[in-house]
Amino acid sequence: MLPDERLPETVIADFTRWIQDGAFNPRDQQPSPTDAAEAAWKAKLAERSRWWSLQPLKEVSVPKVIDPHWSSDIDCFIFNRLKREGLSPASRADPNTLLRRLSFVLTGLPPSPEETISFQQAYANSPEAALELTMG
Repeated sequence: MLPDERLPETVIADFTRWIQDGAFNPRDQQPSPTDAAEAAWKAKLAERSRWWSLQPLKEVSVPKVIDPHWSSDIDCFIFNRLKREGLSPASRADPNTLLRRLSFVLTGLPPSPEETISFQQAYANSPEAALELTMG
């Protein structure tokens, strides 16, 4: 990848001289396949050690959110980040959209017409019960 800025003249001169000299390999000998694989693995391991999932746990305080729909700790973090980014949460999904999303997630298929009618009726009586029945 090219640098953002022009290379210093001394570096350009070094490259020019190296190319004029035949662009030789500055190493005495090529690394063995084992050495090359080991070096590649060490580089990959160093990169992966910076992943967020491999960082040590640290104490954080849950953001204060005054909204009854955002009651769990995870919800508070999500809501806080949305606000910080100038975004607002999506509106609640209607029963048909909710059933379609659940059906695709759980089965990979859209709901049948019978399932849609059944879910709508159950949702009208008790949304929580309809969801439990669908996910059950």
